[in-house]
This record gives sequence, structure tokens and C-alpha cells, in this order.
Amino acid sequence: MATLTDKDSGSGYKTRLVWMPRDLIKHMQQTEDRVQQLRTRHKLKWDPKVSPLFFLQENLKPIVISPKSIEGLCRGFFPFPTNTSRRVMRFMLHEAKMSSETVEMYLGHWRDRREPWGKWSSFDCSTYLANLRRHIPKILADDLGFQCPPQRRKRKPVHGK
Repeated sequence: MATLTDKDSGSGYKTRLVWMPRDLIKHMQQTEDRVQQLRTRHKLKWDPKVSPLFFLQENLKPIVISPKSIEGLCRGFFPFPTNTSRRVMRFMLHEAKMSSETVEMYLGHWRDRREPWGKWSSFDCSTYLANLRRHIPKILADDLGFQCPPQRRKRKPVHGK
């Protein structure tokens, strides 16, 4: 479990409780290792406090990952808004028969005095987490085809060599 704050301006108001499957944590650790190797190999000057991840331009200059940079880089093969993945996940969670309250908690959607963690809330975090544990792995692996890549990837041969 972890907390995630990605929908507010640093106030923490939209921080939400998330559960991550083991394979996702493994994939994240592998990605961190690969990014560090990339930074070292190419002597990239990038402050991980700015962002632990970054995009690389063709000249190997790192750029900040933002909705605008994502849309710019993906426009040719994914001509949809950056938040499309959130909309897909919302649909998939509803299809899995998760309650609207649970889905809204997962997405960090709540209004003043309707917070699931508020003083007078009746939101049951243990049921919420049990639902995530039951549905998220199936959605990610079975429905969307996500899987943790192997520890060592084979390099693709360069054509002409």
C-alpha cells in the first residue's frame, strides 16, 4: 500500500490510498534501476527530486514528463488526451462491479465534506483494499495485458550490422 498525490497542487487534499500488486512493484523497481543505469551511462544531469523519471530527446537531453510532453510524444500513435488511461480504468472498475464510491476513491474524486477519510465518513478502507486486491490484478493482466517484463531484456539487433 502507498499514498498517491497526483491530482492537487501540493496541498495533499487529494492524496489517496492505493494498493499495488507485487508485479507492479517489481516493475517499478526494475524501471528505477534502468533509469539509474541510463543516467550513469550517458552522464545525464537530472535531479531525481525534480522527477525520478524523464523523457529523453533524440540528443539525449532529458525533459520533464508532463501531460503536454506525453501528448506531444504520443500524438503519432496515441491521439487521445493524457488522462485516457484514468477513464479506461474507471470504466473497467465499474465493469468489475465495484461501487461508485470505491471507484471515486480510487481516482481521488471527492468534494469538500465528502472525503472518504473525513471525520464523519463511513467509508470502509479494509473493504476498499480487498476490492482492489481482487480486481486490479485481473484488470491489469487479463483485461489489459500488462505484465512485468523479464529482468534482463534482450537487445534488438541493429539493422545492417
